Amino acid sequence: MKKKIRRRRCKNCDGLYKPDHRTLKRQKFCRKSECREASKRYSQQKWLPCLKICLIFALTFNIIFMLLGMKIPVLKGRRICLILALYILVQTANFTCAG
Repeated sequence: MKKKIRRRRCKNCDGLYKPDHRTLKRQKFCRKSECREASKRYSQQKWLPCLKICLIFALTFNIIFMLLGMKIPVLKGRRICLILALYILVQTANFTCAG
């Protein structure tokens, strides 16, 4: 027996719609063209703060490499950039553990 898909309200037009069965948990907008455009704007606004944080860490990463006199590696992918930047910050900073 198939599971019944409940109808939801669109975040843009407040109309009821049946979400696609493949993206059931993630879909927040209906299939109308203006709602698709609103969905694109929503996802871009949601992504923008993550991009700013990544750029800050990438700049910090490059500055630390330049200060240490090391060659700056070319990295692809936001996650690698964040991990390496945090690793270098922890390694170069003088942290004292109280306790």
